Amino acid sequence: MTGKNAKASRPSLISLRLSDIEFDSITPSCQLQASLRHITQAIPTVTQQALQILELAQPLLVVELDGIDKRRYRLVGGHRTFQLLLEQEPRGRKTWAILLTKADAQTLATHEAFDAVVSKLIQRPDGKDLAVIAAALQGNEKLRKDVSSLLPVATDNELATALGMSRTTLYRQTESVKNTSAKFLETHEPEKKIDLEFDLDEEA
Repeated sequence: MTGKNAKASRPSLISLRLSDIEFDSITPSCQLQASLRHITQAIPTVTQQALQILELAQPLLVVELDGIDKRRYRLVGGHRTFQLLLEQEPRGRKTWAILLTKADAQTLATHEAFDAVVSKLIQRPDGKDLAVIAAALQGNEKLRKDVSSLLPVATDNELATALGMSRTTLYRQTESVKNTSAKFLETHEPEKKIDLEFDLDEEA
């Protein structure tokens, strides 16, 4: 495809109000996402700074609806971002979105399937991953401070809530990670240290 048609079919970045966006809650992808923990109210509350990053890192994906006087858009991707924006921002608040143009039904279905399933499968942390993340935050004050500016994890209670576990489970799993790391370091510690210092007088 070349010329004007190719340019018109490219996605474009637009600014729109949250109130301009609609989504079809009866589609299989929406019903699936509604049953997942990350879409429910159990999702951790993020800060305003995190919301601004989220809008760019996981943008809303929309198509323009035809046959209406006022411009309206249908959400086909970025449901998690949309949910968090609606929870914390007024409906009149403007946001960025990627507008798909010249998209047929199959293209839209593919984008919805990616948002509902594929993106979750390629990014989902399992219990062991969560324990590693928790241990890293407990062991690195700078990293924890940076994350705390985006998500409440400053205390162990907040960290446990953000990871969807009890504080007892948090301590048990992070201790397991720390013990495993310590054993790994012991096992792989060099048997003999090599001194690379040279006696300059002797070399001369």
